Amino acid sequence: MGNETVSRRQLLTMAYISLLSPAIRVIPRLPAELAGKAAWLSPAAAVLAAAGIGWVFHLCLKAAGPQRGLAELMLDTFGPAAGRILLGVYVLWFVFDAGFVLRTAAERLISAVYSQGHLSVFLGLTLLVSLVAACGRLGTLGRTAEVFAPVILLVLAGIFAASLFNMEKSSLLPVLPADIPQIFLGAAPMAEVMGVVIPFAFFADRRICGRDRGSVAAWMGATALSMAVLTVPVIGCLSAEVTRRLQNPFFIMLRNITVLESVDRIEPLVIGLWIITDFVFISSLLLLCGHLSVRVTGARGRKPFVLAAAALALAVSLLCGKSAFDMRALSDLVIPVANSVFSVAVPALTLLAAAIKSAVKKHREKRRIQDLGSKSGQDNEMCG
Repeated sequence: MGNETVSRRQLLTMAYISLLSPAIRVIPRLPAELAGKAAWLSPAAAVLAAAGIGWVFHLCLKAAGPQRGLAELMLDTFGPAAGRILLGVYVLWFVFDAGFVLRTAAERLISAVYSQGHLSVFLGLTLLVSLVAACGRLGTLGRTAEVFAPVILLVLAGIFAASLFNMEKSSLLPVLPADIPQIFLGAAPMAEVMGVVIPFAFFADRRICGRDRGSVAAWMGATALSMAVLTVPVIGCLSAEVTRRLQNPFFIMLRNITVLESVDRIEPLVIGLWIITDFVFISSLLLLCGHLSVRVTGARGRKPFVLAAAALALAVSLLCGKSAFDMRALSDLVIPVANSVFSVAVPALTLLAAAIKSAVKKHREKRRIQDLGSKSGQDNEMCG
């Protein structure tokens, strides 16, 4: 795996497309629940979270060193035994997350387009396509993401422009100074979704080409724009009260938008693009499972682990959420909390532990040199 070449721009583009998959599940519904009418301003507050998360991603690559990723940083920081256990826990989380994303993607497609379709058929087809990509090279998936990212951004920009004619002023205003805490509260689900980018630092043990600061800034801009498009038009067209009660408010909002009076519904086009986000995200999660399994076991090839992860993810997708209530609980509570822990908290704590360990090591080295100097001075005095 270390002989593969991937650019930071490709990693961040994959991360951007991947985060759109869980984003459509909770945004703008959860922000509307948390912030009410003021939720349309939450994307502006989420820019701060994007900056912080992008900074953590940059620090992970910097702390790991050239051709080393987050896995190597964890192994160095916590030791071989504890580090492998931690990476093994990450594999289990990525398997569960892949299964949950697979399930929600299939249900979204059935509810929005193929109401008579069978869940197992869509699960199998989505997993098969994702598995083919996961068994290939990371760079290929990165180049695929680079092709679709501009298309997605262009479509989102068009949706935002078209929705301006359907927004109601009363759905957006007034927003009072007393609403500022709710605005930041509404940004919390967006920040959780943005955390998806940090695990892509596990892939940094490839030969990384290109600078990352400009790529991180581009990721921040694209992510902030996407959060705004997923939130402002929906709140403006449907109102916060209606939005919080709907399962897929963004797609429902699309049903009322026409383009140049010649397209009755653009919803199927956007759903088609969101299938791409599911595909990239699931493929990335399976790749992460294979990649980390190799680091844990010391095996040479990742494909057997990718196949095993895909089988387990399929089992998770079939068994999780026996009812709509169960899926809602997983989507709104379990997945966000777990993602915040694994995607943000643990990498941030790893950086802190690595910094402390490095400082202690430097202090001990300095003391050792001082002790050697003091001992040398005493020896000279004795000789004199």
